[in-house]
Amino acid sequence: MRYSLRQDIAVEPVIAGWYGWSYLLPPQTLARFVRNRFTSIVESYLADPQIHAAAVRRRRMHGGPWIHAHEHREAIETWYRDTASQRARLDELFEAIRELEEDILPRHRGECLDSVYQELPQPLAGRVEVFYGRDNRTADYRFIEPLMYASEYYDESWQQVRLRPVVEDAREFALTTPMLEYHPEHLLIDVPLNSPLLDTVFRGGLTESELDGLAGALGLRGERAARFLTYFEPTPVPASPPAAPRAATTSSNTSATPVCSPVTAVRPSWWTRS
Repeated sequence: MRYSLRQDIAVEPVIAGWYGWSYLLPPQTLARFVRNRFTSIVESYLADPQIHAAAVRRRRMHGGPWIHAHEHREAIETWYRDTASQRARLDELFEAIRELEEDILPRHRGECLDSVYQELPQPLAGRVEVFYGRDNRTADYRFIEPLMYASEYYDESWQQVRLRPVVEDAREFALTTPMLEYHPEHLLIDVPLNSPLLDTVFRGGLTESELDGLAGALGLRGERAARFLTYFEPTPVPASPPAAPRAATTSSNTSATPVCSPVTAVRPSWWTRS
């Protein structure tokens, strides 16, 4: 017997505790979202969960800065406290970017930019390139992304996936609510989003021993491993391909009819042989 992921199981990417979309992968944009958006949302929620509860009940308020798991205050508060060191590291990067944009670059209005590299905050040193825009007076910069991904501000241990059964067609707005295990059917797995183990999960067709080995490789033990196994179902045996149709036979006394009659080329009246 082989097993594959059930069709009613959703697998959701998670980065730093939030729904993992493209702007949360680069550390420089992750730092900005955590500082400018996510932190204020969580602190507003912890201060008064009932405001968020009232907002999410109104359909026209969806998409705003509200947490849609207002009944799970204790879980969110614990998670927020436990991830303080993670936010502190991202804050270092955020402050370095702010200093470059607001303090360092505005002081330069056309002169040589070589001195900027000596002023760069440590989190950006060697990881950005500075230049002037088309007016030759406005200083700007760009991140050297391979070096940002190689820095201490990109941490694959912040990446997870959450597995959960889909119980209804509609879903709550996902981008403003921490991705936690809010229900017993939810399972958060610490795994980089580029891990080959996820390819194995999605490929399916696993034997029981392979499925047990996959749970162990994902760091799941005991009750969490048992919950992971419930997300799989036996893989249906593929149906046999239909037999090829038999070729039609032609009677020996039946003459073949040409598909089309031969066409005789007709020379135009003006054509003459030279």
